[in-house]
Amino acid sequence: NITCVRVATDTAYDITFPAHPDGIRYVVLMSSIEYHMPYRFPLATGFRIYMRRANNNAGFDFEGTFSIAVLS
Repeated sequence: NITCVRVATDTAYDITFPAHPDGIRYVVLMSSIEYHMPYRFPLATGFRIYMRRANNNAGFDFEGTFSIAVLS
């Protein structure tokens, strides 16, 4: 079970899931039509992604949709 919660006042999202057996040693596959989509703060139970416009400001250039897969 993966959950996604938008961080208030930002185009960032906290992604959480049950604790990974290898801690932060997992593979994150992300896809979006937005210009920038980095992830930060990896934990055994999740991470945060950021959506940024082409000028690197918070916001969406398109619709802000994304897909994520976490592999062990």
